[in-house]
Amino acid sequence: MISYLGDFAEDATVYIMFNTFSSDDPSASCTITNFANTDVHIHKDDGLTQRNNAAGITVSVDFDGITGSHMVKIDTSDDTVGGFWVVGHEYFVRIEGTTIDGATINSVIGQFSIENRFKEVTVTSIAANTITAASINADAITEAKIADNAIAGEHLNATACTKIIDDFETQSQADPTGFHVNVKEVNGTAQTANDNSADINAILGDTNELQTDWVNGGRLDLILDIIAADTTTDIPATISTVQGNVTDILADTNELQGDWVNGGRLDLILDACALEATVAALNNISTADVNAQVSDVIKTDTIAEMAQGVPAATPTMEDAIMYLYMYFRNEVTQTSSTLSLKNDGGTVITKATVSDDATTFTKGEMVSGP
Repeated sequence: MISYLGDFAEDATVYIMFNTFSSDDPSASCTITNFANTDVHIHKDDGLTQRNNAAGITVSVDFDGITGSHMVKIDTSDDTVGGFWVVGHEYFVRIEGTTIDGATINSVIGQFSIENRFKEVTVTSIAANTITAASINADAITEAKIADNAIAGEHLNATACTKIIDDFETQSQADPTGFHVNVKEVNGTAQTANDNSADINAILGDTNELQTDWVNGGRLDLILDIIAADTTTDIPATISTVQGNVTDILADTNELQGDWVNGGRLDLILDACALEATVAALNNISTADVNAQVSDVIKTDTIAEMAQGVPAATPTMEDAIMYLYMYFRNEVTQTSSTLSLKNDGGTVITKATVSDDATTFTKGEMVSGP
């Protein structure tokens, strides 16, 4: 017999528990093997298209450590399969392809519905009962009917909000003097009549005075119309005047750019001033200044050794002098076939082949070492 689990609200979680038993002894519980959420299949109503997607379905074998008791949890808010969980339908849950006591079992383990047992109040049902103003007036709620139904202070005291409205009259805004509420009893204590008409008249007088003081009675739509009219006439005229002034300023600055040196660009003017200062300084160099600089270069400044490489065919004066100095100062080796020039650290930086045929000694062009 299929167990009906109940009528659930939309997006609720449904829990199904079932038991498995031994085929040899139906009273002996046994576990279920190879049971996974993919083994849970669900039919909607009498549809043959089953939901066998595992999303939103959780299974627990031997739930709470009890052999043979298992749980399936179904989250009906999971809409991975679109349009499956719908209000007003029945659902049948079965397991398929599981193994119990060595046998493959397919079994329906439960049935539930989603809001398929609710009594709905619809527009049609309301219309059938014809709720009209006349029917409401015929059953008007009066103080006498409240008294007949024993809605008294002691009944409302139970909720700590005792209120019995003795009289509630409403008149038009033109004559609010009769608008008042008399509270007969609050929490069992008798109250005096409270006529609010004087306060309402005072408020109405203040608001009438404000309407007189404010522009257009304080009506925002009329005030905005005035602002819009001003922006349509005054602001464009002001913008036109500003634009004319900007045009005049632009013409003056264009004229100044034509008159000024370098178009009035400060960076170019400063560059020109710096160049003139440099030229003026060069014009003031004396022979003694030149001699001093030359002497400093010759007697004070030093130059570095040449790096390993091929000596250039057109070296600078500095490079040519350094090669001669290194040849004079540093170690030079020569074998029967090679002449080598080393730097101060003993590394060959350039070399040349040599040969002697007993008639002519030949030194080749220097190449890069080692």
